[in-house]
Amino acid sequence: MNQSIFNNLTFCTFSTSQIMVREVLEDWLSFLGGRPKQVIFAVSPADKPPPIYQELLAEGLIDELVYVDLRGRSVGETDAEGIRVAIEAAKTDWVLLAKLDTLPYRKGHENWLDEVMQRVQKYNCFGFTGSFPSPDMQSLEPGYSKTQKFSNNFSIFRGTEWIEVIDSYVGKKFDGAVAKNALYTKESLRFANEAAIESFLEKNQRYMLVRWETPEWTVFHVNVWGEQLRQIRDRYLARKDISSFLNTGRPQQIGFHPWDLYYGYPKPPLIERFKIFVGRWRRIIFRNQ
Repeated sequence: MNQSIFNNLTFCTFSTSQIMVREVLEDWLSFLGGRPKQVIFAVSPADKPPPIYQELLAEGLIDELVYVDLRGRSVGETDAEGIRVAIEAAKTDWVLLAKLDTLPYRKGHENWLDEVMQRVQKYNCFGFTGSFPSPDMQSLEPGYSKTQKFSNNFSIFRGTEWIEVIDSYVGKKFDGAVAKNALYTKESLRFANEAAIESFLEKNQRYMLVRWETPEWTVFHVNVWGEQLRQIRDRYLARKDISSFLNTGRPQQIGFHPWDLYYGYPKPPLIERFKIFVGRWRRIIFRNQ
């Protein structure tokens, strides 16, 4: 692996979790194949952050903690802010943004990051992303596609370019057009940064690079936390039932239900799923009458 990439890369995340923080961070460092120059966590100082963050800081697995005051706001309402303050603290050209409910895995593929960064430059991509199905995939070459979707769950990009886009579309005080859009208020404010980057990509005909997944290389956003995340991680690392969730570089339809979209997401009992299915089609039928 090219060490110069790590010297110019910062790992950033916003986290309020107490469980599985160490395990998932170590998964990411192993997945990368080297340690980034910086590892920055944005956390809430309310009642002091959980001890795990100070422990990781003391051990050198985290280089810097930056703080986001929740002030009675939910995690969803402060998610975009937490991501921003972590990225603003980065002192490298490139940033890897990942959420700790997103699980990486690889067996082999030691040079994957080199190969990705070469293609980001080759195709003039805004960056690299993954962990989600996308309906707009366009093939670039065997093993790689491009998309105008962006994910806070896993993306690599130039930090200063990301900040410029967010300043323009969201605003430094969340007073930009995207932040004022009624779609991005309260809990949904967490999606404002993603909406801003996607608006920029579409307007400027820029793209994010996507690597096709295989059983030996995957990044899955599982969208669960705590002990449930521990159980899903065990299944994920054992490679159980992953095939239907692989991103193979072709356009993918987004599932109707969370268990269709997120690996390991618990399904309701069969009778409840049947009721949900009937209810959805009833609404469609009545809407079309």
